[in-house]
Amino acid sequence: MQVNLNSAAKERADIAITALNNKIKKIDEIESNTNNLFLESKSALAELNKCISELDKSGKGGFTYDSMPAWAVAMNSDLLDKYTKSMLSKGKLNEDFVKKFSNLTIAEMTPVEKVIYNKYVDFLIFDANPEDMNKVIKH
Repeated sequence: MQVNLNSAAKERADIAITALNNKIKKIDEIESNTNNLFLESKSALAELNKCISELDKSGKGGFTYDSMPAWAVAMNSDLLDKYTKSMLSKGKLNEDFVKKFSNLTIAEMTPVEKVIYNKYVDFLIFDANPEDMNKVIKH
């Protein structure tokens, strides 16, 4: 009878030890993930600080293409694509696009917006139909 009790106690202890080991593994995994996230956020913050520093050095005029860092070139390219795609829908001028650019002055535009504005003006001069021109007049 004592052997059965010892065997049952050992079995319960083994189950408890297995459960505790699984919890310890899970805690170790969480700690490892937290450490990795911390290191990634620290790296991202360092990159952000570098970008802010470069923006500060660039002055009010912004970047010139001779000194523009790769991340800024990629950002400008993404913005250029976004604006280009939003300008026309099914070959017609998008009214939200017209509204945005009708409220901006050249002085307020970023370099990317100036490029898009020039494309917009070219479209109005060469390709716009009366419906497109009505949208421009409306805003």
